[in-house]
Amino acid sequence: AAGFGKSALLSHWQQTQHEDYFIVYHCFSHRYEKTRSLAEAYCHLLKQLYLYYNIRNGDLTNDENRMRDILVGMLREPISAESKGLVIVLDGLDEADKTFEPFFTELPAGVFVIAAARSEEGDEPEYLRNWTDNAQRLNLNRLSPEAIPKWLKQISELAAYSEDNEFVKRLDKTTGGFPLYLHFLIDDLKKAAKKSQDVQAVLRNSPGGFKAYVREQFRLLAKVEEIKQQQEVKKLFALLSVALGGLSENDIQDLTNLDAWDLADLPWQATRWFSIQMGVYNFAHPLLADEFQCVLGRQADSAERNLIDYCAKWQDHHSAYVLRYYTEHLRDLQQWEKLYAIARDEAFFTTQRQKLPDEPDLPLKTLQLALWGKAKTDDVVGMAEFLLVHPQRLMQIAKESPLDILRAGSITRALALADKFYSQHRILWYLLLAWDLVINATQYKGKMEQALEILERLQKKDLRCLSESWMNDCAAYLLMELLVATKWTLTKLSKLILDDHGLVELCRNLAKKGKFAAAFDIAQQIDDSEYRAEVLTKIGDLQKNKIPARQLISRRIRKVTGTLLSRKSLAKAQAQAEKVTAALNTAQQIDSSYYRAEVLTEIAKVQPTPENVTAVLNTVQQIGSSDKQAEALIEIAKAQAQAENFAAALDTAKLIDFSYYRTKALMEIAKAQVEAKLSKQALLTAEQIFVNRNLHIPDIAVAFVENDDKENFKRLLIPCAYYRDAA
Repeated sequence: AAGFGKSALLSHWQQTQHEDYFIVYHCFSHRYEKTRSLAEAYCHLLKQLYLYYNIRNGDLTNDENRMRDILVGMLREPISAESKGLVIVLDGLDEADKTFEPFFTELPAGVFVIAAARSEEGDEPEYLRNWTDNAQRLNLNRLSPEAIPKWLKQISELAAYSEDNEFVKRLDKTTGGFPLYLHFLIDDLKKAAKKSQDVQAVLRNSPGGFKAYVREQFRLLAKVEEIKQQQEVKKLFALLSVALGGLSENDIQDLTNLDAWDLADLPWQATRWFSIQMGVYNFAHPLLADEFQCVLGRQADSAERNLIDYCAKWQDHHSAYVLRYYTEHLRDLQQWEKLYAIARDEAFFTTQRQKLPDEPDLPLKTLQLALWGKAKTDDVVGMAEFLLVHPQRLMQIAKESPLDILRAGSITRALALADKFYSQHRILWYLLLAWDLVINATQYKGKMEQALEILERLQKKDLRCLSESWMNDCAAYLLMELLVATKWTLTKLSKLILDDHGLVELCRNLAKKGKFAAAFDIAQQIDDSEYRAEVLTKIGDLQKNKIPARQLISRRIRKVTGTLLSRKSLAKAQAQAEKVTAALNTAQQIDSSYYRAEVLTEIAKVQPTPENVTAVLNTVQQIGSSDKQAEALIEIAKAQAQAENFAAALDTAKLIDFSYYRTKALMEIAKAQVEAKLSKQALLTAEQIFVNRNLHIPDIAVAFVENDDKENFKRLLIPCAYYRDAA
């Protein structure tokens, strides 16, 4: 619960552990947009982890899914025996702007994660739902009685009382060991000691329980002469008690009659309850706001109405508070029509972008609240409206072109914007930016160096084959120029991002340009023996006498292809006849990894028993092509899921190194879980999908619809709203 000192405990603990562990720390806080943001959290964690792993120029994007994927990948790798142990500390999970899901499935030896959040003992709110699996739980109920004298001893004015057992017992009984109450009461005792007042009497007169203490302090505040004479200070208390975040001095001056002079001279009896940083006012702790709101009653209600009226006039003042929290107030008050009107208002959207450019997700949050409201009331037309507006607004936020920014002279901004795109589009943007620099390299100095820098950054990323044929065609065209300009240093990159179709296209382009040696080298990377033979024939046609005659190659192609097809057919027939051992033996005789992978997946699909799957998995690990290996594992996981062996299917998915393919397997597993009426497990599986979410999440949503599960379908609306095609 709030006020038990979780943050203080974590802060102190990590300070004592630096010699033995490398500590990665992030604290969420509701007070500022930056400290609520998941994107900022991922970025902060990655910066620290890059330092730990000694990674220079590590990838930092604005894409939450991309950064999460990087985190997942980093934490799957074992740490070296020479390294310090790694501890990741996360505080305030309940104060993040969205549910912060675990970014690991299993942790390697020497890596630990500590997460803290508010929750009553025995409860499991949504923000903790996936963190408690296989975790050791520690509930902070109170400060131990033994810790209280240690606290007193650190305060010179109260050190003598640390030896007084009766005093310590009374202090413990009065506060119940509640750290927030102890903090304020010990502060009261310290002030009394400084004024030579009766410290024992102050403790005796203090009520039991924090709620009663706040009421008593309110009664004392009402007697303070400075506060009695300043009605506006009373308004300030009421205002801060109902505010959802920090209020600026301008907000306070508009909402009360306090001016800059008054705010600079607030009585200490008031400011002791506040946090005032850079002209922004909050209560020092959220629980204080709750308690004072209860005490103030009708005055707090009146302050809230005034605050809502102030928010409604946002066009007059463009207050940052209003742009951040107006829609949340409307949601909490269930003023849905006003919320929908604000979500539709292009002027409000534009003002949010202009006044708060460092908070690009804020306009989207407004739409998400509207979408949530429509979903709650089962308004299908309304859901469709905001589901489609969301990706349009997202595109408006990212409407600048990286190429335009590059040509305007900012390579850093161009790459930063390129990094916001979905991973496969990001590859094409990087290639296009490098290509644009290369074709202008003869006219401008430094362009080639910039192109090489971009390509170097691209090769450090977690690259996967492009999934669409048009993408492969574009990449093949761009790579042809880049390969020539970089003197053939990108052949490895070609293999990473192009599928066999793309490699064939690249070889043809190079051969047409007379670059036969490069075309021949790239052709050797093509997995499919038919494709490989076809492209070698094409090179031979173009090169004429530089390689063996076409007739000889054609005879070799026919011989290889005939053998491949006969063995593939035999192995499939053996599998379907449940002769798994014979099928596996036949599969091992197939030279082409493409066909071998196809046969192995057939075996797994026909006979997904644990023994057969184990045999197939062992063989799949031997497939030379990582792409074909991944495709085989997808089919195995799918077969296991359809047999409702979900634990085994998830284990198989974990074996897939490439996130692009792993998410395809997870999508199939989630759909099977939906069909098996395991909705919660399906949602958990869906949350592990970090790549191509626009393609996979809608498929899972459709599965919920087909199984008449309306409530869980609604849970996937906002994830779908981030992508126009998904929406």
